[in-house]
Amino acid sequence: MLISAALLLIGALILLGVLRAWSPGTPRPFLDGGGKPLAGSISEKTFIDINGVQQGMFIKGRDAGQPVLLYLHGGMPDYFLTQRYPTGLDEDFVVVWWEQRGSGLSFHPGLSRGSATTGQLIADVLALTDYLRRRFNQEKIYLMGHSGGTFIGIQAAARAPERYHAYIGVAQISNQLRSEQLAYEYMLQRFRESGNRRMVRKLEAAPVTVKGFYTFNQSAHSPLFEEPEKMRRILREDVLAGANRLADAAQ
Repeated sequence: MLISAALLLIGALILLGVLRAWSPGTPRPFLDGGGKPLAGSISEKTFIDINGVQQGMFIKGRDAGQPVLLYLHGGMPDYFLTQRYPTGLDEDFVVVWWEQRGSGLSFHPGLSRGSATTGQLIADVLALTDYLRRRFNQEKIYLMGHSGGTFIGIQAAARAPERYHAYIGVAQISNQLRSEQLAYEYMLQRFRESGNRRMVRKLEAAPVTVKGFYTFNQSAHSPLFEEPEKMRRILREDVLAGANRLADAAQ
């Protein structure tokens, strides 16, 4: 019994050490040509009270005066992915990688599962939005939801549209079954038109999931990490300009 407990303790300590080594910890600052922190940039990990719960986030931007973009993650926080798959969003925005209540930096052992309801998460989004508007002195900010984050993001934007320049849905959840059917039919048609027989055979054999009004060649779910250059182009030329010239229907 004691040996088993000791082995479990050792395993837990090893796991803790691995997680600490892997953790983003304090985010790296942006550096100037001389290797010093870039003046006017922002790179921080911070915690604030959101509706009575201490919640954490990473805030990154080469220019703290750029528009604020609040990012809503899906099933798990994914800021850690930016170390290996940089998005480049912090070139054009002050990106707020918030980790929602009960997740990542915002996990608390005493937090009840019942507190993370859809209504509560939407209220948290709106409260954090107001904090960011005050802190960065911006009347409106941008809101981006990814995967599961789109479910609360689109509802927050609908509830308070006056607080946002735009809402950006990445792998948007709506009517999921119908979404799957439309995406499959659309991609099958496009590959038939382009003469890509290999992809037509694959799709006919096993339907795949490709969501959204912007089609990505290498990504069906996370273009932010998998095709960041195209994602940034869409944000720069369409979202920031209030246009949709690059959307599939406009091509």
